Amino acid sequence: MSRWIILIAFAGVCVAQAPPAFEVVSIKPLAPDAPFPTARPVRTAGRIQYPRISLSLLILQAYDVRPYQIDGPSWMMTQMYEFSAKIPEGVATDQIPLMLQGMLRDRFGLRTRWESKEQAVFALVVGKNRPKLKESSPETRETSQFLMLGHLETKHANISKFAMMLAGILGRPVLDNTGIEGYFDIVLDVDPADLVGPLFEPAKGLTSKNPSIFAALQEMGFKLESRKAPINHIVIDHVERIPSEN
Repeated sequence: MSRWIILIAFAGVCVAQAPPAFEVVSIKPLAPDAPFPTARPVRTAGRIQYPRISLSLLILQAYDVRPYQIDGPSWMMTQMYEFSAKIPEGVATDQIPLMLQGMLRDRFGLRTRWESKEQAVFALVVGKNRPKLKESSPETRETSQFLMLGHLETKHANISKFAMMLAGILGRPVLDNTGIEGYFDIVLDVDPADLVGPLFEPAKGLTSKNPSIFAALQEMGFKLESRKAPINHIVIDHVERIPSEN
């Protein structure tokens, strides 16, 4: 009898620990000449909806990585999808990455592994003069970010988070080697020509009087140094371009 009790209890633990899944998921591949949607992405406590998103961007959100950390077929950046999913009631937002991972495995047959690779990086260090930073108000609790056409703005971010934002702009890992503690409100205006990646294509060709990102950081009291370092990569062993049926 005691053995059956243990087995039943163990089964109950397994069920309790199973990650949540989206209630409803709709994925529609978009044609290459599909017009750019006017609707904006929606991400709330009850639903996720992207009128136009690549598989690479879904993987970024699912595994909390940067574009330079994904090793997979190039079409993952260019093939676009219309994606929407309903989040079960009561599920915390920090569970969304796990739900995205499960969806990617089920619908795209995604199989991955992690691999460490040495690559070129930038180290964010303190310049000749200590950085001039505005400390966040004690009432500000959540990090917010805004980035558009060379204007970067973040609230209640530590320097490690700021370095991650810079990595997204530069397309290369940026390591926080400043040793600066605390949370800050940071505003940075840079030349749009320094922005890389498909997210910043609308900025290409724009003229600006803003300094380069390197010069702007120097004005703040920081410096970017080129180095080599091992970086974890998520390697795509298998993925389907056309997802399984809704």
